Amino acid sequence: MHLRSAAAVLIVLTLFWPLLAALAAPSLSVGNSFGMAGGTASAAISLVTDTNVPQLQFDIRFESNFLSSGTPLAGPALTDQIVLTSQPSPGVRRVQLVSLFNSPMNNGVLVTLPFTIATNAPARYTGLVLTNVTLTNSLHQLIPLVTWTNGALEILAPPMFTSIQRVSGGSVRIGLASAPSHICVIEATTDVEQGLWLPVYTNRVPVGSFSFTDSAAKLPRRFYRAILQP
Repeated sequence: MHLRSAAAVLIVLTLFWPLLAALAAPSLSVGNSFGMAGGTASAAISLVTDTNVPQLQFDIRFESNFLSSGTPLAGPALTDQIVLTSQPSPGVRRVQLVSLFNSPMNNGVLVTLPFTIATNAPARYTGLVLTNVTLTNSLHQLIPLVTWTNGALEILAPPMFTSIQRVSGGSVRIGLASAPSHICVIEATTDVEQGLWLPVYTNRVPVGSFSFTDSAAKLPRRFYRAILQP
């Protein structure tokens, strides 16, 4: 009976070992991001692992027609790793994370990659693709099982005010065109130089265009701006 039980356990482990190994494999992922044409956006690269990973390298491929990549910023998951970076070719950002003392990284955000979006970039989704992924363990051996997930950067047209008019009682009615995939927050101030902007309206259900009435606009002057949220 004991031999049969041991054999059964061995068979089960043999059948499910590839699945168990895959579940334990380190996982690298690129977070989704968004930004407006002429602006900037940042994508976070994160690691989840139960294996000691002191050294890591990867490339991020992106559309160089619309995006340019900046210097990566160290994230909280790094311990004593040095961030090395280069651009081996257009549309490729290489990142190397090197520990001088063979210290493992923590789970979480390793680095954040900033991107500048061209002013003529069309509204669209563009891929942030991981390639050339290499992880080594504390013995300086390659970790053979690694999974990774690509990300996307959504390029948006900036919100635009389409109309503004006084209505009965002195209130102001304002119309906007905005990205239908994101919530838009309208902020107002009476002094642009002071820079104290306060939210006055949020379109809770993202739609392509909307309007709102500001009953607090019975002032000599009032300025508005629109900001997109994820």
